[in-house]
Amino acid sequence: MKKLFLLFFIATLISGCIIPIPHTRIKRGKVDCHVYDAITSLPITGATVNVKFTDGTSFITQTNTSGYSLVEPEKTWHLVRILAPPSDISLFPKYTAPTPVFIQNITISANGYKAFILDWIFISEVKLDNVRLFPDETESP
Repeated sequence: MKKLFLLFFIATLISGCIIPIPHTRIKRGKVDCHVYDAITSLPITGATVNVKFTDGTSFITQTNTSGYSLVEPEKTWHLVRILAPPSDISLFPKYTAPTPVFIQNITISANGYKAFILDWIFISEVKLDNVRLFPDETESP
């Protein structure tokens, strides 16, 4: 039985279905942004950055004194990579490939400002260098 397993393992290595190379995969994306006042061009401290992912989870952070906010990507580590064509027939019927989680929505808001909403983007990394929030005239001082 050990020889049969070893033969099967070597066959999958030779065919390229299993690549024994350690690697990481991004599970959740990265959001990197700078938030400024649209009128004065000064950084907005304490603006809320709410990132919603396609798996239903969300991550909320606030900008620092320079108006900067970073949502770090979540990575997973794998020892081997299994490559297989999409098919209903599988050698591993209980195995399902992990579904990538993309950024679905980003909302940036701050007291006294209109919210900035970036919706339905479905990518894994966003860099917003120059987000400008406009004062909300509907709020009374």
